[in-house]
Amino acid sequence: MQEDKPRTWINWVGLAVLALSYAVALSHMLQVKREEHDPGKIVLRMTHWQLETGIREAIDHLARTFEKQYRSETGKDVRIIQNPISERAYRQYIQTQCIGRTAPDLIEIGFYDQAYTTRFFLSNTEDAAKPNPYNIHTALEGVPWADTYYDGMQGSLNPDNLEMYGAGLSTVTVRLFYNKELFRNVLGHDRPPRDFAEFMEICERFQRWAEENGRDDFVPIAASKYQLDMFKGRIAESLFFDYLMEHDQMFDGGFSSSLEVFDSYISGAHSFDDEPIRRGHELLARITSYFPPGFMSQDRMESGFRFTQGNAAFITSGTWDAMSYFIQSDFPIGVMDFPLPTKEDPTYGRFVSGRISEAGTSAGLRFGITKFSKHPDVALKFLQFLTSLPNNEEFNRMCKWIPVIRGARPHPLMEPFLPKPEGVWGGDPFRILWNGQSRLVYDQALWSYVEHKTTFEQFIEEIEQEMPRAYAVDLERFVSDRRERRILLNIPLSWNRAIAVFGDTWGRNPDTADRNVSKAQRKLKYMWESRPPYYEASYWLLRWRQRLEAGRPRALEVQKYVKANLGT
Repeated sequence: MQEDKPRTWINWVGLAVLALSYAVALSHMLQVKREEHDPGKIVLRMTHWQLETGIREAIDHLARTFEKQYRSETGKDVRIIQNPISERAYRQYIQTQCIGRTAPDLIEIGFYDQAYTTRFFLSNTEDAAKPNPYNIHTALEGVPWADTYYDGMQGSLNPDNLEMYGAGLSTVTVRLFYNKELFRNVLGHDRPPRDFAEFMEICERFQRWAEENGRDDFVPIAASKYQLDMFKGRIAESLFFDYLMEHDQMFDGGFSSSLEVFDSYISGAHSFDDEPIRRGHELLARITSYFPPGFMSQDRMESGFRFTQGNAAFITSGTWDAMSYFIQSDFPIGVMDFPLPTKEDPTYGRFVSGRISEAGTSAGLRFGITKFSKHPDVALKFLQFLTSLPNNEEFNRMCKWIPVIRGARPHPLMEPFLPKPEGVWGGDPFRILWNGQSRLVYDQALWSYVEHKTTFEQFIEEIEQEMPRAYAVDLERFVSDRRERRILLNIPLSWNRAIAVFGDTWGRNPDTADRNVSKAQRKLKYMWESRPPYYEASYWLLRWRQRLEAGRPRALEVQKYVKANLGT
């Protein structure tokens, strides 16, 4: 009994702490609810998945500044509440909120079905053609909002209906980070590798150093599946450019259509074992030999933690992780571009055409206004405020990302990340396989290969064995999807055709009618130009029939698994 008294006292203390915590949390929740439902205050809620260092702080700072400026301009109170959601839960959260018609006013666009954008978001096409009011007294005063962007606001354009949704705040690039302190201690200098051969040599030296010093926790390159795709896209795919040009049947500058790749495969024009593809994958496997064991089962956070703890010499990621690395590491970090094989490289040199260009980099971190917003006009003003020249510069200098507005200067730390337009456009006949069974077959075979569980010959054998069945499934799905999208395109075509012909007879004032007719005529032009890709499937299906009639072995193998009547 005497032993129970102290335990009872401790239990009561614990219960009191729990009750106090609950009361504080409840009070905070009620305070937030009061702010959201205060009739005298405009409340905007915004949701995003950016949990990286600096983003929330930068948004909060600009939100408070906007609140003060809006009150001085209008005399009305506005409160902006941001609600960050992790990437894992973001898709489910957004879909649930949109379907339940309780979505926030501003949502970062992405991580959910593309159809949600046109279904649940407001278009800001007309506003993009007008000057941003927050650019007054700047070099961009009077310039249309879209033209203030480096990319002309192309990142906000929806290709299906040619409407713009939302506005991007930043752009991103990918670079290689390295530990300067380790370089000096192990190599005697902190100069980054100049080419791929030197990169591999440095990785090998770090590998030997770790073995000699009993550093079982150390790897030359901190990586996960997340980093694998970056190394593949920036180094391995640099070997594919000439190969893609050779197999370009549409003469559009790339081996870019899924059906184009499919036709080339079933005709025997290209093989997964062609030398450029073999060399590119061998190069990738050389890189992954310096990754940690079991890297495909690890996530982005694990690889980042390994690097910032000094247990790796290199890591690759984008501008979104740069600030986190700089803050969390107690050693100086260098930033470099991806090292490529030189033309003199005996194995890879003849396949390298140049670095992958970043000329097509578009604005990201894009927020759109939902149709459920009670104050869409204020939400639009906040987006324009964030994307004005001075504020976009301040936002990106605070969070250490890259500005998207012309004339906005990046933080000095971001200089190495600025997009480099020089180079060739990327491409990979595997990357553009349909995002279905064929892609899954490739990925599963690749995972075993890059983890050095299979040889390249086994990698190819597995693909060749499973690909015909996968192609048959994806071909049926692709043709069905193209037919449906072609029908859906006819709806806005018919609507805009009606406006162009009859818009001036619908009782609108002349200025509004003329503006609507002019807009409809422009959209009709671009929509008619966007129709060919939806009819392109018919051309490739005709080629498919020709391959079957010619008795092409691969075409006949795929045909075994086709269940639908594809027609032409």
